[in-house]
Amino acid sequence: MALLSRLSLLLLGLIFLGQTASAATCTLKKTRNHMMPFPREVVRVVVKTDTGVDSAQVSDVCGALWKGISTFEDACRIFGVGLACTQEAEGGLTWGFTTTGSCGGEIVEGVWKKATEGRGGDAKCEFSG
Repeated sequence: MALLSRLSLLLLGLIFLGQTASAATCTLKKTRNHMMPFPREVVRVVVKTDTGVDSAQVSDVCGALWKGISTFEDACRIFGVGLACTQEAEGGLTWGFTTTGSCGGEIVEGVWKKATEGRGGDAKCEFSG
């Protein structure tokens, strides 16, 4: 009986661990946009997770991401270059876009968390290179 209860606890622990989302990676990279009449500094944003988003959810999550970031239109003007929201591997998702330098990591993190409902893990945005 004791062995059965230990196995039950172990199984519950494994189920719980399988349901926790890993952290998503979020990188912001400053670059110059030479496609505009006046070249200016822009930020390339890429958020990526390997777990938490089923293939049936990709369309809804991507829609929620684009809708969420559009509510910050004044700070996060999205340029039509390099737009992406795709499933990379089973359960994974990559969201990428180019925006103005005023679009901070906190905005991206909040939009990601709300759109994925925490399934994709929390994103902590950091500047690279």
